[in-house]
Amino acid sequence: MLGPLTDATDAIAREAWEAHVQPVCADSAVLLAVGAYGRRETYPYSGADLAILLDREPPSPAVKGALAAFAQMLWDAGLRLTYTARTPGRCLEGREPRSEEHTSE
Repeated sequence: MLGPLTDATDAIAREAWEAHVQPVCADSAVLLAVGAYGRRETYPYSGADLAILLDREPPSPAVKGALAAFAQMLWDAGLRLTYTARTPGRCLEGREPRSEEHTSE
């Protein structure tokens, strides 16, 4: 049951991405599904968690407009959208190290 919901969300997100973001920044942005959606565990009434990686910050006015149109298309389609748009470096800032990354001497 979860697969078809995830597939439908994928189709809506892909259509919105190709319509609004790809024409403006085809080589400088990447769309990633994260959270339950990224694990292909989309339940009825669950949200679509997305991360958009940009090659530079701050985004240009054209990119900001494209992202706004992208988000609007997803909301208009009825998706409960949560997204962030940032550079890979900003994604790593403030990241909590995992316990297995800690070593003692």
